[in-house]
Amino acid sequence: MESAVQIALPLFGPPSFGELLSAGNLTDSLMVTYTRRLKRSCRMRIDPDGKTHQLRIPEYMADAPAVIKQALIDWALLPCRHVRREQYRRKKQLERIIGKYIQTRLDVAPKQSRFNPVHLAAQTQGRIYDLQEVFGSVNAACFNGSLSAFLRWGPPRSRTSCHTVKIDPAGNRVNLITIAGLYDLPDVPRFAIETIMHHEMLHIAIPPVRENGRRVVHGASFKVAEKSFAHYKKWRAWERTGLPQLLHRK
Repeated sequence: MESAVQIALPLFGPPSFGELLSAGNLTDSLMVTYTRRLKRSCRMRIDPDGKTHQLRIPEYMADAPAVIKQALIDWALLPCRHVRREQYRRKKQLERIIGKYIQTRLDVAPKQSRFNPVHLAAQTQGRIYDLQEVFGSVNAACFNGSLSAFLRWGPPRSRTSCHTVKIDPAGNRVNLITIAGLYDLPDVPRFAIETIMHHEMLHIAIPPVRENGRRVVHGASFKVAEKSFAHYKKWRAWERTGLPQLLHRK
């Protein structure tokens, strides 16, 4: 992807977007801006005049190598509508190149955490269930006690549980499991919260992998391990009957 015009660019450190655009006589066609809000994606829009493209990218892209910056420029200048087959293929190729670079940056530098581990350790007891006790039980039964994670409840009656990787105040990568507040209600059976906890713990034991340029979170091995949990079938049945009742209760 290196072009002849890039040979004249600075040899020490990656060239800036401004230098690449100037070398390609594209300064009037594309405007590149950095934003802290974007982490995993890039955004592009075209001005009403149809001539100027505006590309918004994560701040860390300022340090990207020339090949990645050039891929972003080429991607932003491809048409969004009425795309020919070769243009579509080129766009997907560029997106794979850019996506791989983004993933490497995220793997090296996870998002800085603001949580307080000491505060979380004292907040695992809910109205009905203690997350630390549930985690310890599942950990001993299914993972030989080998997993570790910080735990917290989501907002009351929240529906989504998740696992994330954070950075603690000492700079260490740590696991954080958030359990939906909906699971801390009197009518939620013990097997349900154990199964949802097991699911999130599997994300620690079987982390995501890259396959054909895609980030696979629930791969084949993950699904096999999830279905092997003792209460999995009972939990799925409860999802179809008991969970809807909780969702519709005021």
